[in-house]
Amino acid sequence: MIFDSLTVVSTIVVIFVLILIFGSIYYSHITTKKNIKILARNSILMNADDEMRDLCKKILAINPDACPLLDGDASKLIKSDPDKLKALLKEHLRKLEEGRK
Repeated sequence: MIFDSLTVVSTIVVIFVLILIFGSIYYSHITTKKNIKILARNSILMNADDEMRDLCKKILAINPDACPLLDGDASKLIKSDPDKLKALLKEHLRKLEEGRK
């Protein structure tokens, strides 16, 4: 009788762990898909706007690990107003340049 209840409990624990693993994989997939959509939208904007491309190149020259059009508030601004996004990138570039001095 003890063996049967131990088997049932271990089976429940294994199923719970599998649900957690698949849930985390699914969440990672959704997040990656969202980030790819944002990057695609931003890439189209950058190809159409020379000033935006120059700003991003300057930011990447200072901080190679940055992703200027994906980090922080930039991903939210891209949906609404490209001019606000340019202002945000200029401010970010100014802060990075001040930090280097």
